[in-house]
Amino acid sequence: MRLAAEGGMVTETAKTVTAATNASPVVITIASHGYSTGDEVFLYGSTGMPEINRRILPVTVINGNSFSVPVDGAAWGAFAGGGDGLKAARIYKIATPYAATDLADMDYTQAFDIVYLAHASYDPGKLVRTSHTNWAHSSVGFGPKITPPTSVGATAYVPNVDSGNGGNGYFPQPATYVVTAINDASGQESRASSSATATNDLTLKRNKNVISWTAPTGVTANRYRVYRADNQQDYGFIGTTDSLSFTDDNIAPDLTDGPPEAFNPFSGGNRPSTVTFFEQRLFWGRTRTAPSAVYASRTADFENYDIARPLKEDDAITFRIMAQKVNAVNSLVPMGELLALTGDAVFKIMGSNTDYLAATPPPRALRQSGRGVSRLKPIIMDEVIFYQPSVGSEVRSLGFSFDIDGYKSSDVSIFSPGLFRGYSFPAWTYAQEPLSVLFAVRSDGRMPAFTWQQEQQVWGWTMCETQGRIFDACAIPEEGENRTYLYVRRNINGVNRFFIERMASAKWEDVNRACYLDCSLSFEPSEPTSRFLVPHLAGKLVSALADGFVINDLRVQPDGSVDLGYEATDFVTIGLSYESVIETLPLVMQTREGGWSRNKRQMLGDIVLQLADTRHGSIETGRRLEKMYPIKARKNEPLGQPTDLFTGSVEASTEPVTSGEATLFIRSTDPTPMTVTAVYLDPIASEP
Repeated sequence: MRLAAEGGMVTETAKTVTAATNASPVVITIASHGYSTGDEVFLYGSTGMPEINRRILPVTVINGNSFSVPVDGAAWGAFAGGGDGLKAARIYKIATPYAATDLADMDYTQAFDIVYLAHASYDPGKLVRTSHTNWAHSSVGFGPKITPPTSVGATAYVPNVDSGNGGNGYFPQPATYVVTAINDASGQESRASSSATATNDLTLKRNKNVISWTAPTGVTANRYRVYRADNQQDYGFIGTTDSLSFTDDNIAPDLTDGPPEAFNPFSGGNRPSTVTFFEQRLFWGRTRTAPSAVYASRTADFENYDIARPLKEDDAITFRIMAQKVNAVNSLVPMGELLALTGDAVFKIMGSNTDYLAATPPPRALRQSGRGVSRLKPIIMDEVIFYQPSVGSEVRSLGFSFDIDGYKSSDVSIFSPGLFRGYSFPAWTYAQEPLSVLFAVRSDGRMPAFTWQQEQQVWGWTMCETQGRIFDACAIPEEGENRTYLYVRRNINGVNRFFIERMASAKWEDVNRACYLDCSLSFEPSEPTSRFLVPHLAGKLVSALADGFVINDLRVQPDGSVDLGYEATDFVTIGLSYESVIETLPLVMQTREGGWSRNKRQMLGDIVLQLADTRHGSIETGRRLEKMYPIKARKNEPLGQPTDLFTGSVEASTEPVTSGEATLFIRSTDPTPMTVTAVYLDPIASEP
């Protein structure tokens, strides 16, 4: 498994390169590199051989000091010796049992630096992060971390056998004891120790049993709890001590408080496939043998599923959702209540006391919606859940409604059915800040995007496309906003290559450093230059934003170089261009003659666009995409400088034609920002 963060792959500490050959393949020398064949390295910093910079390449080890990378450097610049600056950083990887094909069916939840993983083909697992380059995967070891005391013994002290009455009042009975250890820092109680028995008549004065034990190793035990069973009864609590012995002088056992008993609901291959946190418990569900079952840990003890006899409120919870059909639990979603989204319906899981979930009395499952939910992990946006149904291809929302005092489902794709009909969605993600957008990866590699501003009652879908196919998406909080990472396949020089790409920040301050290009790289040249290296786009037609100027239709050479035809000095971004297109809906209005404009000839009349922080010279408008009219580019900026950002109203033009329902196209093809806040039309309708 590889890790990505802050716009790049996580790497180990970089090592200094002492030699690199102009050959095919390039042979690199690093003293005692420690790499293995198949490792990948990120190369950067070379001044003499800049063509090798910013590449991730696999390693073939030659010896302990040299390895080759599969690129042809014969025509590159020469390595500049000790002052060259080339460094190699190995891509950090960790071993996991999962295959790439398992990811679509994997569920996860996170607690600080621990990520719990659920998949029906694997034991419950977890990823533990110790540092940026120190991660470890392991199966979850269920049970308390503190071990029970050992060498437990019970000694009967019998000074009183009722000898004054000939022993008639002496009736010895066996008492069996177990001891548990408690760690105050974690609050964990160990399982019961091995038992010890003493026979005595504790009803007589001065008689007593003394229980002793040895402290457990490993986790510190701060206190011990002692339990007693008389004859063949259950164990009951009789006392607590912080020493290694305890005296029982006929303390009545509390049979409502028994010691923890070992319980692992996932033994024997009963593996869960969904997981979440709720009310300080770790919940798992949907095992192969019990698809409708839900299992919850002990309170605030996430890897402990032990129970006591009789049950206590904070014991582990086990229940099944039984409601006519199988009801396989496809997702567990923590809201105000825990929601179980099954393949047949949505259920609200409530405690029997309607307050909180507890082992006793057992939870209740209340049906909320009759629409089943697919295995695609639901997304929570504000206080609303978005999910894909188990049947159909639309996207639905699920939120609490005071009208029905329960959760109600609505179709949020109803106004854009063409984006969903006949497609499935293998992945999606929600970028909360700053634009509140849900990105849904479609089965054909395109990506519908859903803008959601609940408080403004604004929502709608658009389509995102790129020169390639999108397979996955993930939004990660970084520097005060959510940055969306995409896993994309692109055809480069006839070869399919896969990229992890990060969407550019929407919070830019300098428009010259904003990025509106796909699969791009940015540069800050130390001296004026027109030549830049983008080897990952060799052979592609690209665009550039160089010192604020837009340069289109640049061809990247086979060696990865591209010449802007302009010596840039400040900041350059080079990547694949895309179009941004807006089409207004047809207008239906009352005409001056009375009646409605539908089925009448229409002209758009005057057109005014309300823009915000936009280079309006990059915008075109028109009735047809085949015939668009540019908006005047400059206001008062002098020639030779990039146009300024514009906020305000601007007039637009289009064909003065009369046709059926009139719509307006607005298009931007330049890699510069475009924000349209309103479109004002003055349409004219006449009889056909």
